[in-house]
Amino acid sequence: MHVNSSDPLAWWNSLATGLPPRGHLLRDHWRERWLRLHSLPGAKRYADTPEEAREIVQRHEAVGSALFTAGEPLFVFRAIWEPSPRRSRSRPRPQIAGRQFRETVCEMGEDPPLQVRGLATTWKPDFFEALVALVADNQEVGLSLASPATGNMLCPYDGGMDVFSVSVAPNELAARFAAWRSSQPDGL
Repeated sequence: MHVNSSDPLAWWNSLATGLPPRGHLLRDHWRERWLRLHSLPGAKRYADTPEEAREIVQRHEAVGSALFTAGEPLFVFRAIWEPSPRRSRSRPRPQIAGRQFRETVCEMGEDPPLQVRGLATTWKPDFFEALVALVADNQEVGLSLASPATGNMLCPYDGGMDVFSVSVAPNELAARFAAWRSSQPDGL
């Protein structure tokens, strides 16, 4: 897989031209490498206790560690609907957990298009726990972590994660994390 470590959006466009990096949109295109996992037992969506909050982070880290290796370059994407890709001088630059996204913005998908931003980091970034907590509390949406070397992706959402695996067989991940899978026939 071609790696362009300086421009996450160029890498993504070379992989999936016009298709936004969002789990629910990717699963129809990459069904053969897709797996959905829940963040809490019984498909519970939100944590009510500190123990459940820790369980969410532990599950995401376990799956992330199955997809990515320590120190591996990663791209983090945010694909959301915004009124305009332009940023006024008075608005702060877009960021997540203290890291700024590249100023390049791509419009992808249907009408209205998603505004996609990206940043380059490494696995296990120091902000991963904070990122998972923000997603789990529905304070952040539309995030995806992708390895430019392997093409593996982790797309967390409030309640779980969509996983797209290239370097590890999806059925191996399904067996490893069987207790976290949906009981629905379609895997949702």
